[in-house]
Amino acid sequence: MISPQRLKHWENNLGLRVLDKPLSVANLVRELRLYHSADAASAAETFAAGCSIVDTAQRYESVYQAAISEGREALARTDEKAMAQFIETYIRRI
Repeated sequence: MISPQRLKHWENNLGLRVLDKPLSVANLVRELRLYHSADAASAAETFAAGCSIVDTAQRYESVYQAAISEGREALARTDEKAMAQFIETYIRRI
């Protein structure tokens, strides 16, 4: 369950850190027993305070800019035929 202490450990990245144990009835029951509504409310407030839409948009933009930059660099090092072969191979794996 979420708590202020666990939120610090997760570094505000619930998508990456929250599923750290196998899904099972025993683990679910253990987590439910650890639940404290006041801790959950405090953690939710802390999480929300650090996740404004502006900050989130800036993070996404940063990731996209890095991907675009890396793509341009890779394209500059690769001729068109090799790139087409790579794309065909990659698409077949999807």
